Amino acid sequence: MSKRSKNEGELRLIHLMIKGATLDLLRKKYDQQKIASTLTAQGIRLYKSILSDGDFRDMLKSIQQRGHDILPFEKEIDLDRP
Repeated sequence: MSKRSKNEGELRLIHLMIKGATLDLLRKKYDQQKIASTLTAQGIRLYKSILSDGDFRDMLKSIQQRGHDILPFEKEIDLDRP
């Protein structure tokens, strides 16, 4: 397995784990905005911990400039089902 394939596999696994936890919280009827704000805050704090100040500012600018490209969360499951 190539390094790229391994990295893509790890990224996919992390994505699925976070998505699963998010969907679990949604199914349990936690407030959607509270879930989103918590995920966003945790992600930004992690970036702040691992990026230089300049890279962190650039990352925030990039998010702000590309906000129109962000797609809404997919309606993949029925959140009303147990």
